[in-house]
Amino acid sequence: EIIERNAAGAVITHSPPLYDSIRALEIGLVIEGKTTGSSKQLKGIFSVEVPETFLSADKKLTVQTVTKTENLTYNNIFYSTWPTKTCESLKQDITAKVTPLLYDCLMGTGEQVKDFADWLKNQKLDPADFTVFTPSLKENICGGKANCNSAESGGVMVVARPGDASLLGNMNNLNNANLIVDGHLRVEQFQNPGTKSDSQTIIMRQLTVSKHMHGQGLENTNLLILGKATGADAAMNFMDKVTIGDNGRVCFDLDRIKKADWEAFRDKVDFKNNNTTGQIIYFTENLAANPFILPKDGSLSAAERTKLYVQGYDNYTNFLSSCGVNVSQNIKEITDIPVPYVTDPDFDLDVDYNPETDIN
Repeated sequence: EIIERNAAGAVITHSPPLYDSIRALEIGLVIEGKTTGSSKQLKGIFSVEVPETFLSADKKLTVQTVTKTENLTYNNIFYSTWPTKTCESLKQDITAKVTPLLYDCLMGTGEQVKDFADWLKNQKLDPADFTVFTPSLKENICGGKANCNSAESGGVMVVARPGDASLLGNMNNLNNANLIVDGHLRVEQFQNPGTKSDSQTIIMRQLTVSKHMHGQGLENTNLLILGKATGADAAMNFMDKVTIGDNGRVCFDLDRIKKADWEAFRDKVDFKNNNTTGQIIYFTENLAANPFILPKDGSLSAAERTKLYVQGYDNYTNFLSSCGVNVSQNIKEITDIPVPYVTDPDFDLDVDYNPETDIN
């Protein structure tokens, strides 16, 4: 006896069955044993799952392949080209069950990144898989407000256009906001980023904080200042107090930053309560020639304090990885295999019965 069942597990009553709807074959097994004056049966059900292509020899199999490229460099971080597909068009594709080749889109005027992230969550999708390109951080992240307080991107990676200097006010309590600023990020106060415990990564070429990065300090945040493409003259200017708290990392490419800026940062940075998991992480091609050594503070000597809070790398991939950047770049491709993929399982069942043995 064979019973056909659909994806929901219900018995298919259509005769003959619609073969594409069959997802399992249920086979009833009966084994009978007899001895003198006694007869017993063993009944069982053998269920075979049917893959989608099992009974569809005329259909091609669509597969998605993922290519990984390792060892990201400085030139891999910032985008040289932008997508032309709008986020609204991408949403229409997702609604229509069309699998997008790329999860990148261009945000329009008046649209909010947080709203896009919320929509993705409602579709049971992970916002972290998507990258949004915004012509204006002020418009698309901060709602057009002069101060960008308590802003977030819902986990979506946001790429700001080259030269975007629209964000000049306060940027306090920034949380769950993954940003790539292809240029110089200028803010006034940068208080309490990451204090709500959602991890975030903010990458830029240059940074100027004209007031404080203080309060509860930089927490649960990777702040990367990677410098300009040429020279050692990029700005990393913290003009007032700088505090690093738990899981906060200030990461920078020492070879591309103004020496006066990283020296000033070195001399003023403070670690919350002198008891934190925060760190300073830097890259240089020559660690021996370019040490970053914190000054003595209280009972901690310069060597002790540096060992506790500073990590230098001369390998760029290791530097990025330590600062929360995924160093494996995934490229997704969808391919139709030209030859139909048909499985043809073959099952055998052998029963060895000894009639001289009683069945209990």
